[in-house]
Amino acid sequence: MKNLFILNEEEKNRILNLHENATKRHYLNEQLLDLGQSETQPTEPTIGPQSLEDTSGTIVKKGLGGDPYVYAKFGNNYYYAMASEGENPNWITAKTEKSINAIKGKIFNEKLPKVKTIKPPKKDEVKKKTDDMVKKSKVILSKDINPRFKSILNISKLSTSQPIDIFKAGQPDCAQFVNDFDDSRDVIGNAWTAHDTPSIGNTVWSSFINLNSDQIDDVTDLWKEINKAGGPKDPVGPFSKKVANLVNTIVPNTPGSSLKLNDIVGLYYPGSKHHEKAFYDAGKKWFRKNIVGVTVNGDTIKKGIGWGMNTHVGIVGAIDNGVPIVFHNIGGQVWADPYNNLHGGAKIAWIKRK
Repeated sequence: MKNLFILNEEEKNRILNLHENATKRHYLNEQLLDLGQSETQPTEPTIGPQSLEDTSGTIVKKGLGGDPYVYAKFGNNYYYAMASEGENPNWITAKTEKSINAIKGKIFNEKLPKVKTIKPPKKDEVKKKTDDMVKKSKVILSKDINPRFKSILNISKLSTSQPIDIFKAGQPDCAQFVNDFDDSRDVIGNAWTAHDTPSIGNTVWSSFINLNSDQIDDVTDLWKEINKAGGPKDPVGPFSKKVANLVNTIVPNTPGSSLKLNDIVGLYYPGSKHHEKAFYDAGKKWFRKNIVGVTVNGDTIKKGIGWGMNTHVGIVGAIDNGVPIVFHNIGGQVWADPYNNLHGGAKIAWIKRK
């Protein structure tokens, strides 16, 4: 004969309550305080605060507002449990940094360590850094640059299309700068005598040594005119503009030969204040006096071989992606310019090479 168990209403309600409590222990609905835990995380063995009946050394706090949790600190560990579980809840150890910091900061008001946020570089910053690294690998510097200038030369600033004010020279003279910049040469002289100074190097190309008949007449007539007036006035004499215009017609826009590292280049610079003096002083050797004391053309100029009529000088100190970069000093500011776009409209008038 089967035994029948009849549950009264009170017993049935007790069993249902037990079932609800068990369900709550396994399915936690996190609210308000974000602990970063999974809702289906299993409960842990009975450890921590509830094992100490007198709660000695354990700090327990309720959540704020409608927070359904209670929280505990036991030693260096942090716990949380459902407040509905009463005085002996099933504590869960906070393990993730997110949940630990949430309990420490919002419940126990403990100071959290500052986390230094490292921002990833922007795309354009990464591109610039990459471009600079590539740039360094494609720039060839002269091995004869004086260390004093090499240490302040930022090659990432170099341009193959635009003049760049690269650094300060420490003094205003263009020829002296080239002499200081280049450790392989002893004496440069000045800009307008350098053209005819053999020790600087061999003349690879010059716009002044193949003058046609009209150019010969123009330069000799102008030189004699300045001579008749008593010589040049400097700076900016009465013949300065006339000299500048004449030299500009003789010097082409691009040099007649390719450039190499360490080439010294004579430059026609429109903004110079020494056109008249440079033209006259450099040309003295090309004239002589005849037997009656009249100044006449020498044999050299008669052949179309002229003198250095430029007022400015520079040096090829780098090759940037195949483009020669000319370094030259204007009033103390050194420019690093692509050979075909020199600062101030300057043009290469001649090239000398060791």
